[in-house]
Amino acid sequence: MFQFIKDSFEQVASKVKQSGLPSNSVKVNLSQFEDQQSSFQTAMYQKYLRQKLINKLNQFVGKKVLVIDQFIADMLNLVVESMQIWKENGVDQMYYIDSDQLNVEVNQIIFLQILIDNT
Repeated sequence: MFQFIKDSFEQVASKVKQSGLPSNSVKVNLSQFEDQQSSFQTAMYQKYLRQKLINKLNQFVGKKVLVIDQFIADMLNLVVESMQIWKENGVDQMYYIDSDQLNVEVNQIIFLQILIDNT
């Protein structure tokens, strides 16, 4: 969509230049549209990843405990903005892998790890 807007502005600018108007009257700032396009794409990708994570969590019925690496926790914070989303999807508690012990009373413990596909 933003590419369409950018292309449209460029076409208008070209036509104005062809009309013989002074060149200083044609000032189109396209960088704001590029920034908005980038922000839009990032937001859509975050939403996609959040939904994919929620779908995976909902495959396990009931209360859940997540055991995660600190690195993954930092990445998840970019996708899941609040603890409320975790709670709404059954996550009762979260622990880091390097925790000394898990003091939990749940039937499901989910370990999250990063998989790298080298294909």
